[in-house]
Amino acid sequence: NRLYNKQSEEKIRMTQELIERFVKELAIEMPEMEKDKSYRISINEKIAFKLWNLEPGFYFHADLDIIPTEKKEDFFAYVMSANLLGAGTGDNRIGLDNDEKFLTLSYELSYAPKYEEFKEKLEEFVNYISYWKEQILKYKKEIEASIL
Repeated sequence: NRLYNKQSEEKIRMTQELIERFVKELAIEMPEMEKDKSYRISINEKIAFKLWNLEPGFYFHADLDIIPTEKKEDFFAYVMSANLLGAGTGDNRIGLDNDEKFLTLSYELSYAPKYEEFKEKLEEFVNYISYWKEQILKYKKEIEASIL
């Protein structure tokens, strides 16, 4: 049991070191580990995501926006087509939260990467968060304009 605890502590320390290096390069605040063992990283006031250590690997998750109530089926067809072969998401996955009110973006890295790859995957994930937030906003504006 002590061996397991020692290995677990080592993986937490390694995760914290990767995150520390990433947030230092971006000059943003170092997140604390939350109760669910995730780290909530805030890039700016509009972009934040959570990161979990999968031992090995990592899971990234972000809430994108509230699902529109008008033309919901058309909206789902639009965003879910992006998941097809990862073409519109860069191998990230668009999905729904448990309450089916928020559109989410997630990515799973199934192995422990070196820092440069970790950083690259996080940067890509952040870019897709930004891109999809913009796309959803455009879509909502188009829906609103077509209703009026």
